[in-house]
Amino acid sequence: MFWCGGFATLCVTLASFFLALIGGMLFLGPVAMIFPVSPGRAFEIVAAIFFLSGFGVSALWWLVSVWRCAPNARRRLWFFAARGVVLCDAAAAGLVLLV
Repeated sequence: MFWCGGFATLCVTLASFFLALIGGMLFLGPVAMIFPVSPGRAFEIVAAIFFLSGFGVSALWWLVSVWRCAPNARRRLWFFAARGVVLCDAAAAGLVLLV
């Protein structure tokens, strides 16, 4: 789960990045007309929604999966290493969202 799920999360993150770029361009006009913001700001809003939704869901899925699968490790060291990575990633994601 650790490696395969991490690779799947990377693929979803890259796909959501490209969808954010495309979606930002497609929905730029309607968002700029609805909200009184500049076109650049409208693009940032739409792109952020697309990217954060794809990345957030896949990262959360990976973190929960690794946390739950960690007890299945044969050696206790890998159990603690996997849970340590999950805690560090969750802390980093929390800091990114706060900043």
